Amino acid sequence: LAEAPPEQAQRACEEGVGAGCSALLRHFLAAPTTRAGQQDAPLPAAQRATLQRLCLQQRGGRFCTGVAEQQLIAREPALAVQALQVVCDAGRVSACERTAPLLELGADLRLVPARRLPCGLYQADGGVIDTIDFANGTQARLHEGAVHLQQDGETLVLRPLGNGDLLGMDAQTGYQRYRRVPGTAQCTPPREARDLP
Repeated sequence: LAEAPPEQAQRACEEGVGAGCSALLRHFLAAPTTRAGQQDAPLPAAQRATLQRLCLQQRGGRFCTGVAEQQLIAREPALAVQALQVVCDAGRVSACERTAPLLELGADLRLVPARRLPCGLYQADGGVIDTIDFANGTQARLHEGAVHLQQDGETLVLRPLGNGDLLGMDAQTGYQRYRRVPGTAQCTPPREARDLP
């Protein structure tokens, strides 16, 4: 099915063939509209809707992980969590650890544009990077409604959620919900870096 046209891959996926689901996702990702833009350009909404529907129908772990990643790239955290919950329901503990803090948000599981840089200490429940300190000396900037933070040679991308928490959007922080640590209200906002990528 790897070389099958997308229609055949989709039919196979709808019939419960996991390889068909994976082939369809790969085909969508290889399409010229995806390649022409940025590496992390979102798939078109119609393709993401098809993938989401197939994930919820077929409940394939690896496939749904890929679907969740595409929904996160498209800035659709509620759909990303819905797809990742399928992986959790299949028994993958790491997926459950990612979805649990986000499911608690309810209606606040939506992105809002960042209008200013955060201030203070933010902490997540686990993950590769569980603490982010927006304090003196931190290099951060706003770009297209997101906070870009330079930490340990990596650029972390975070977006505010409806309740003011931050959602990790990059490979290091993806799906992590960062909450402000109480008692860090008195701080100087980070300096805005102009030379970050």
